[in-house]
Amino acid sequence: MGKGPAGTVLLFAGPDDDSAFRAYARSIGLVLLNPHAYRMSVEENERSFDDPIQGGLFSFLPVESLHRHPHPNIGLCEALDPLIRYVRPRYSPPHLIVGQLIWYTDVAEFARQTKPYFEKLRRWVRANWRHREEDGYYVGPQAERILQEEGAKVAYLPPDVTIKQIRV
Repeated sequence: MGKGPAGTVLLFAGPDDDSAFRAYARSIGLVLLNPHAYRMSVEENERSFDDPIQGGLFSFLPVESLHRHPHPNIGLCEALDPLIRYVRPRYSPPHLIVGQLIWYTDVAEFARQTKPYFEKLRRWVRANWRHREEDGYYVGPQAERILQEEGAKVAYLPPDVTIKQIRV
């Protein structure tokens, strides 16, 4: 597993890798939901993922069965329903930007329900993507090709993000 928390799979992926991963998730009964899917049609939810920056939440339940957070900017969340967070990895030339699959265990009942799905997703990544020993991340086949042939650089944060360190 990667060097992240035990309930996290750390990922580098090209667009085809992301598509294959999401197709596998669908094949095991998961739907990727926009955090605000409760106010979208099925088609709008799916189109929201045309934007490679848009992450979401995997659910085995229909969106109508899920609860929205009382704060309007949050939408769906793992504290209210059994969900698995997907921070999408993406390719933004010349960078492969990291993503994560996150299994929350804060609510024991939800963790019990989502564990089998998370484990299947983790096993699929382990079986189909290369594990990088230097940082513990997994690299999809297309991402591997992009690294080798196009000389892409890995980015652990999007390159346009400004970080301000504050000493306390």
